[in-house]
Formats: sequence, structure tokens, C-alpha cells
Amino acid sequence: MQRKAVLWITGAFCTSPSGAIEAMAALVPILLMLKRLTLWSSYQVSMLADIHPLRSLLSKKHTCQAHPHSRTVSRMTDAHKAKVQSAVMEVDDNLDSQDKPMQGFPPEACPGHQLLDCYSDCIDYWNTAPGTLAETH
Repeated sequence: MQRKAVLWITGAFCTSPSGAIEAMAALVPILLMLKRLTLWSSYQVSMLADIHPLRSLLSKKHTCQAHPHSRTVSRMTDAHKAKVQSAVMEVDDNLDSQDKPMQGFPPEACPGHQLLDCYSDCIDYWNTAPGTLAETH
């Protein structure tokens, strides 16, 4: 599948070596791409609000303030967890391996703490009409 995509992108001949044309097209191998997408999705789940419905499906340490669902990961037996393969199970496992905590709503994003609020006396606006030069101070 990836070889056909590379041949289509680069316009190379069918007899060209796969590794060389993948490097020329700057394509990441498909397994690494899937691994990266899985990691990004776990980062996105870690930044969800504490009461988000998706958090109710995760284990107890990741539910925060969400009400647990009847089919949550924490209510599964170990044998059932071993059989189930889903995105929720992968996210629940990957949330433990994150090396730095991420905030979905950092305090800097709150009203009153943004750049213009904190440094309004240091910022000047020069409104000029289109086609005219701004005056220099």
C-alpha cells in the first residue's frame, strides 16, 4: 500500500527500490506513523476536561470527576482486559507512560491572563488606511 502511494507521489518507475523512493518522498514507515498517531491520541485524551464522557470509560486513576460507565476498564477482569483490543484500552495504557503532564486548560489561557491583558501599556496599535505609509515615531 505504501509503495503504491510512493510511486504515485514521486512518479518513479515500478522497478525503483522501495527504500530509496520512500526516503525521497519523505514518508515515514507505516508502523512508525501508526505508533505516532496512537501517542498523539493519548495526548489529546489527557487534555480533555475532567468531566468529559470519554474519561468515564477509562480506569479509575484516569476518570477524574467523570462518573464511571457500566462497561468501564476498571470493572473488567484481567482475563477480559487481555482479550479486548480497542482504542480505549490503548489510551488507558499510554496515559501511564506520558513523561510530562499536559494541561488542557492552562492558567495562561484564562481571560485576564493573556498577552494584551498583562502588557497593554507596552503595546501600541498603528491604524493606517490601506495604501498609505505608517508614520514613524
